[in-house]
Amino acid sequence: MRHDRGMTETHPAHCWLTDMDGVLVHEEHALPGAADFIAELTATGARFQVLTNNSIYTPRDLQARLSASGIELPEESIWTSALATADFLSTQSRTAPPMSSARPD
Repeated sequence: MRHDRGMTETHPAHCWLTDMDGVLVHEEHALPGAADFIAELTATGARFQVLTNNSIYTPRDLQARLSASGIELPEESIWTSALATADFLSTQSRTAPPMSSARPD
């Protein structure tokens, strides 16, 4: 019988991804351990990105919100759904017709 050990072996993390709302903060308050976790990532030079599906605020706004709750991180470490959408749209062909002009056959 073959035993797949891939799920039990541990490897060092090269990059961390974490959600913001409900993981690092709830409303305007840092969750327990969140500030220490981000501080440790920053202190060790680990690569990390804080993700959010909040498209209303800019990374600068969110960085200020996190800072007010006691979590210090660079603005560049925040990736919003609005940034992801803009990045995706920038990769799309400029010669494709707009979706509103597409007609079903």
